[in-house]
Amino acid sequence: MKKCICLLLILCLAISSFAGCSFSIVPEEDELEESPSGPRHREQVQTIALSYTMDQDMIDSCYAELEKYEKLAVAAEDWDATDACSETLEDAVSLLMDQYWIAYILYCLDETDETLKAQYLDSLDIITQMEADYNEMCKRVWLSETPFRDRIFEDWTQKEIDLMLLYDSQIAELEKRNEELTVAFRDLGDDDKETGMIPLYNEMVKNNNRIAELYGYDNYYEYAYDVIYQRDYEFQEIEKLRQYTALYLPGIFQNAYDSFYENYSDLSKNKQKSVAQYTYKAYDAMAENYVCLYLADLPESAKEYMEGMFTDGRVVFADSTRSYQGAFTTEI
Repeated sequence: MKKCICLLLILCLAISSFAGCSFSIVPEEDELEESPSGPRHREQVQTIALSYTMDQDMIDSCYAELEKYEKLAVAAEDWDATDACSETLEDAVSLLMDQYWIAYILYCLDETDETLKAQYLDSLDIITQMEADYNEMCKRVWLSETPFRDRIFEDWTQKEIDLMLLYDSQIAELEKRNEELTVAFRDLGDDDKETGMIPLYNEMVKNNNRIAELYGYDNYYEYAYDVIYQRDYEFQEIEKLRQYTALYLPGIFQNAYDSFYENYSDLSKNKQKSVAQYTYKAYDAMAENYVCLYLADLPESAKEYMEGMFTDGRVVFADSTRSYQGAFTTEI
């Protein structure tokens, strides 16, 4: 059962696999190509054939298994039947997830195709509802105190159980809305991106913080640190790393900086211009935010060099005030 939760929660993470997608090896014609060691066969080419086949029967079958599993788990009369149903349910959920990812991939291959976009958004609706219904089922099974409870949840950590019990259907809707915001961003033309992304980004930050609050965290930064990325070090260790960074990085960075400029003159004029656009812009720390607070807390000797990492062109999703608010908004 735990596997199903992992499959559903992967909606808020990057694609990790193409499980379930059919693929075939399609060799080129049996031609020979010359090489230093003599003629050899051309390498075979892999072709991945993706086909979106989501239908109501597939959805109904998954919900039928969901209902059957809950009844068996709560009744606690036949463990073998309950365990077998769990496997069948995992397969049914996996099938829906495969179709969701196929719809997503096809949409990404041609974001201008309205049919593919509608197909992806439809699959998002289906999988969002399944996520909500599956989590609610897990909560009911846990709270029923069925004699099978310990065996059903034996592979779960206490943190995973706590998150499951805190789960609210709002979370799935917020995650779905974030996906819709991503689609809206992709629909923006090049001329509209600079201003059009501002309300989209601000809403996504608000949604992420709300998800964190529903899970009992103060903000999305702490939630993502603990849950999404599952850091295995404490905040105190980060502070220690920052102290060492402030102590040693300026000298290391200065040496690298000097070495760079020694070789800068050897670059072509075009390459010099390309590099210069990232090195000569001032950082505007107008608003109070994570980035600004971090830089402000550094010693002056370190601040001078660290600020260069947050110039225009190195920041993703900056709003019109360049405040860089929200978690994970910079890319270095």
